Amino acid sequence: MAFLMFLLLAIFLITAYFTGKKDLLSPWFLLCLIFFATFTIVLFNYNNWEVKINERFILYVSTAIISFGLGGLLIKRVCSSTVEKSQSSAKVLIDDANIKRRYPAYLLLLISGGLALIYIYKLLSDVSGAGSFGDRLRKIYDN
Repeated sequence: MAFLMFLLLAIFLITAYFTGKKDLLSPWFLLCLIFFATFTIVLFNYNNWEVKINERFILYVSTAIISFGLGGLLIKRVCSSTVEKSQSSAKVLIDDANIKRRYPAYLLLLISGGLALIYIYKLLSDVSGAGSFGDRLRKIYDN
């Protein structure tokens, strides 16, 4: 069941990436990425934590992710049709480059990702003599 859940989350992640036009900051992609990353941690500690994956858990998580994605697509369609109507009536064009200069989202993504990697490196270096990767994670959890 755990491997099935891992595959479903990977499929959702890939689907969200391409549905969001390869935007790494789309809400659906970020949701799928969070679920995928946390479930990867669960798989690393599957034996240590004695995890039991239930069929209902897979159904609930899959339904939630699909509902979030469909809701996001619905809102995107409604908002895009509203923006097209207002642009045609008011003749206002929004400059995408101007928006990107005011809010550097990709720069903030790189900074937060870099800081997260530094934090992970620090945690792993604190327990450097613990043995395998699973033992290191157990030592970090115990600390």
